[in-house]
Amino acid sequence: MKNKNTYLMFVLFLSTLLTLPAFAAELKNEKARQEGNRLVITYDLEGKEREAEVGLTLTVEGKTYKASELHVEGDLGKVKTGRGKRISWNILQDFPRGLRAGVDWELATTGDAFTDSATGM
Repeated sequence: MKNKNTYLMFVLFLSTLLTLPAFAAELKNEKARQEGNRLVITYDLEGKEREAEVGLTLTVEGKTYKASELHVEGDLGKVKTGRGKRISWNILQDFPRGLRAGVDWELATTGDAFTDSATGM
């Protein structure tokens, strides 16, 4: 009987973990364009939550930067779900001579799902 209860608890725990990503907010319609000396990224944030954590990383000439390391502003950090979100990066403030190569960027989001502080997962 003890093994049966342990197995049942494990199955319930596993099924809970598998459903967590289903509740996370999703980034949709991600687009980037240049406006003068700025890189502008627009996106929609969809999900059942009212807000989610949105992060941005930029890779410039082989080096990766977090948004907090550059002159980036807009809908980053805790962002309410909805359409027409906008992020703007003033490139010349961080690279006064301009860029010799393209910029790779990645948006990521997490919902209010459980995160283990020890593992970050």
